[in-house]
Amino acid sequence: ARMQKNPSLAKDEKFLKLLQKAEAVEAMRLQQQNLLEAAGESSKAAMDESEMKEKEVDPKMDDALLEKMLRRQEELRKILKRMEACTAAGGEWLDVVQDLQREVAIEHGFRSAIGISFAVRRMQTAHTTDPKFAKLSVYARENLAEDGQLQPGEPWPNVPLVGLDGQRSYLKDWCGDLTVAVLDLGPDPPSAAAIHVLNDLRSRRSGLSQIRFLCVYIREAHARDVWPIDGPEVFQPKTTEQRVKIALDFQHQSKLSWPIAVDGIEDEFLREYAPWPFRFYIFRGRQLELKSAPVDGTHRIDDIEEAIRNFETTISG
Repeated sequence: ARMQKNPSLAKDEKFLKLLQKAEAVEAMRLQQQNLLEAAGESSKAAMDESEMKEKEVDPKMDDALLEKMLRRQEELRKILKRMEACTAAGGEWLDVVQDLQREVAIEHGFRSAIGISFAVRRMQTAHTTDPKFAKLSVYARENLAEDGQLQPGEPWPNVPLVGLDGQRSYLKDWCGDLTVAVLDLGPDPPSAAAIHVLNDLRSRRSGLSQIRFLCVYIREAHARDVWPIDGPEVFQPKTTEQRVKIALDFQHQSKLSWPIAVDGIEDEFLREYAPWPFRFYIFRGRQLELKSAPVDGTHRIDDIEEAIRNFETTISG
């Protein structure tokens, strides 16, 4: 009756009811938010507790434990049948390395996923953080991959080489006005697959005495007694004569038509040219004109062909 007599009062009553309803909805929202936050904190606490438990089950990594693990890795790596079985299982060689390192980590007490990953990473990078681990790390001791100091436009070092007849010579004795040298060929499958391309490259210039081709055999990167993963079935040579024998076997098996020279056991060619993995060098006179390397595991010879054609144009003009 009061609202009918006073319309403005009726409007105020409606407004109050709407306000009360809005306040009730907001109170409910805040209650739900508080419940969610409480649940989140409880879940976070549970996760933190789980992580703490994981950390508690992993041993503390110190230099003594790291050295012990690196030595154990070396022991397992030298079991040839084991490494060959790992290789036969498939995968890239670095995957096989990591599998071996995970096994070592677990063997030495690491149980959590975080702890095992941490231990593997420390094994892989030990030689970069402390020089005393360099001789214990296969990454530091046997890794031949580097760009080297020699760059195009510089004079090339005239290092000693050995022919397949055992005769000692120098690099200049194998070179012409233009020399195409392929380095780090060996008796492994990728090299064998490239033989027909190399033979064709040389056969198309057979009538040009100014152009010479040379293959240089260097130290094995994956010999059976060093790191037998995706590598040749040979042991690491201990003498120059043993290297020459392996290079001779490679020539007979691969049918490579290029002349082959051998880097002596002193590794002078390896140190000066840093030819691993699988490089082409082009020498023009006494200067290095081109140095190439694989990209994403593939080696194109377009630059090699172009450099040879440019030289052919020069001598024909």
